[in-house]
Amino acid sequence: MRRMAACICLPLILGSCAGEADSPAPTARHDPYPYTTPTPPPDTTPLDGSYARTVTAEVVGPAGACRRCPPYRLAVGEDILGLEKGVFEVYHRGSGYLSVGHFTSDGSTVTFFNDPNCPDDRGVYHVTSTNGAWSFEAVDDPCAFDDVRVQFLTSVPWMKIEPPEGVYTSPDGDLLVLLNAGITLEWDDRQITGTATRKGDLITVEGPTCRQELEWSVDQGRMTLATRSPVCGAEWITYLVDTQWTGVG
Repeated sequence: MRRMAACICLPLILGSCAGEADSPAPTARHDPYPYTTPTPPPDTTPLDGSYARTVTAEVVGPAGACRRCPPYRLAVGEDILGLEKGVFEVYHRGSGYLSVGHFTSDGSTVTFFNDPNCPDDRGVYHVTSTNGAWSFEAVDDPCAFDDVRVQFLTSVPWMKIEPPEGVYTSPDGDLLVLLNAGITLEWDDRQITGTATRKGDLITVEGPTCRQELEWSVDQGRMTLATRSPVCGAEWITYLVDTQWTGVG
């Protein structure tokens, strides 16, 4: 029997602006600059988590190419929004656009501030969740550039990314279990154990002789893992990436 165990922490990331080639996602938490004070304490908020949405060409419209894109410019592709302990990050997977700042929330409203694109402005939004889709409604956000931040946050609902915890099996019968921040992989009479830490749609796994950042996705119970940085060379990492894992139970 082959198994692997891993659990996932929940940090943050988010984004947008046009670009051609995929850029690597940030791998470490970005600390916002305190343009205004006080800054929020590093405490958990009701909205903490990672959110994603796909923006289509119909939403973007006939946007032309730009050399120096305005901040929060809508672009076709996937945006990631991370909210964690008073820090927000925005990331667009295609262009690599990234912004970071502070936020406060009581669960029904959220206030964004210390955004380098409009450092003196505070944007206040109502937040609602309907059938798993999270939507922002602007109450007051004077951030400049023709309300680009308002359009960015409100144009398409966001879906909360849930950790891919569970038990998975390979076509050969090997088992992968992702639970409780640990990872154990058994295959070909070998067993690998280590740790796994999640940041948005990334999992950083660490085991014997190797530490590797992996991107995860789950579709209809099947999970795939992909690398965003050079593979560390360990055979077990290559096996994880080359295998499609099917959820059990």
